[in-house]
Amino acid sequence: MSSSPFLAAGARLRLSPAGLALAVLALLWLSAPRVGAAQDGATPPEQPDGEAGLALFAERCANCHGPLGAGDGELTGNLPVQPAALNDAAFARQQVPVAIFEAITNGIAASGMPPFGPASSNPLGEADRWRLVAAVLSLGVPPETLAEGETVYAASCAQCHGNGGREAFDMTAQDYWTGRSDEEVFAALRDTEAIPEHEAYALDDDELWAVVAYARTFSYDYANPLAAFEPIESVNVTGIVRNETTGELLAEGTPVVLNTFTGDFAPSETLTTTLDATGQYGFNLSMVPPDLIYVVSVNYDGLNYGSDFGRAERDEPVLDLPVTVYDRTSDATGVRIGQLHIILEFGEGTVTVNELYQFSQDGNAVYVGKSGDLAGGTVEIGLPEGASTPSFSRTFGSVDSFFPAENMVQTVRGWADSVPVRPGEATLSLLAGYTLPYDGEATIAHPVYYDVTRANVVIAATGVTLSGEDGWTEEPGGAMGGTFASYTLTGIPAGDTLSFTLEGDAEPVVMPGSGGSTAATGPIVRDRTTELVIGAGALLLVLAVSLVFVRNWRQSKSAGVAYAEEAELLDRDALLDEIAALDDAYEAGEIDEATYLREREALKEALLAVWE
Repeated sequence: MSSSPFLAAGARLRLSPAGLALAVLALLWLSAPRVGAAQDGATPPEQPDGEAGLALFAERCANCHGPLGAGDGELTGNLPVQPAALNDAAFARQQVPVAIFEAITNGIAASGMPPFGPASSNPLGEADRWRLVAAVLSLGVPPETLAEGETVYAASCAQCHGNGGREAFDMTAQDYWTGRSDEEVFAALRDTEAIPEHEAYALDDDELWAVVAYARTFSYDYANPLAAFEPIESVNVTGIVRNETTGELLAEGTPVVLNTFTGDFAPSETLTTTLDATGQYGFNLSMVPPDLIYVVSVNYDGLNYGSDFGRAERDEPVLDLPVTVYDRTSDATGVRIGQLHIILEFGEGTVTVNELYQFSQDGNAVYVGKSGDLAGGTVEIGLPEGASTPSFSRTFGSVDSFFPAENMVQTVRGWADSVPVRPGEATLSLLAGYTLPYDGEATIAHPVYYDVTRANVVIAATGVTLSGEDGWTEEPGGAMGGTFASYTLTGIPAGDTLSFTLEGDAEPVVMPGSGGSTAATGPIVRDRTTELVIGAGALLLVLAVSLVFVRNWRQSKSAGVAYAEEAELLDRDALLDEIAALDDAYEAGEIDEATYLREREALKEALLAVWE
């Protein structure tokens, strides 16, 4: 018989089968080499929290691995290899935590899995990567298996090893568990040659797998992956509706609409109520899916206003979603262009001009145009004489996702948008594109109808310089290490002319992400590593490549893809309409699955960006 003090104690106390199994585990613990001990990062800096890990998993991993780790994420169709089913018991039992950590840190190039360690453009710290390991371990163990293991342990093992697994030997020690799979531990416990006494106390396979899984939880905080998907018993959505122009609450009886959406932004339910005498509304919902998204809207003076997006938390089921409305105004005094970014792209005998106007409204009312009728146009922009193929796109509050503006109005002095401008800074961004001839020299000049705080020109070519009589200054070093030239001009008054002259033979610059050409073939996916900060940091390089995205999207639309009209005022409504129309187009067979998934993901990212 072995002289191990643990086995001797087991013989004296006549341990149950599970207890003897864990005694064998102790022997293995002391005798086997520590696989991860010599490796950097082989043990976590603190006990990994599975609940925090599952939150990270939902944010960073579920789009490929699926919400429950079944390998069924919405992006799997774009991957070279189907992700492994992390929730498959046989697969989970083979996994070694330190190997999971290394895969999370460095990625798996062959399967398309990106790194989340230092090599990532958005890295996770070491502790967070170990929390993801705890999430993967949790996904691989059904709660009922863990419950069975806990029952076996409590009945047969706790008498010697304690409720926390620290007596006789320390089962919370990380250096044992991180270097071994459950399969290895299971096999060691079945080795009756090393421990002859174990044969008389053998557990059946299910019991042994269960107690191994439970014993491992002494080294990490298990989290039930299904708990996050259980309905929230009761959710109360409430808020007040205030007219910010007058400071008054809206009248009792004013209709209020609550729209709910799934976590994938598919419409779920629409409810209606009215305001009470205090200007407040309330919706009470029961057994609510935890990923439900809420937005409240009120129609006031013919315009639709909405709350922020909201999501109820299980421990905070009361959601406050106030709605702010405004009176209309036809006075353009408070309207200004905080930033006017101009990006120039050169082709054979042409220059494509892309102008981004970021409109702000300093008043406390919604600007609806001089006529007061949206159909007559709101904010106006001018184009140079000879400009061809004009196109327009817009976004609200954000500059990293643009959508075609189909309802522009041509006026006697240019073009006007037909959506109101909310009070605030950069609440409407309008992107205008057009083409001019270029044979080595060209002057670009057009009026501006509102005060411009700052104008910026980016020349996406080498060999071209900008000159002008209005005080344009070149940014030192250009932009992106000199690849682009950048010029600025400040303080252009309303009614003045924006003008500059271009000279030189253009050598086009290959845009990042374009695959070696100046034109892309599909929607551009934002890559944070290629963001270019121009001037004071207002403009991203992704803006430039998003122009290609808009052009390609417009081409797909003209080929028969149906998209919804933008909503009158709210960017969130426009994006939700776009998602719904895209879903309809896919169901009708008007677009293929790859295009549908790609464009829906882009819309979701834009909607989440607005939400955040």
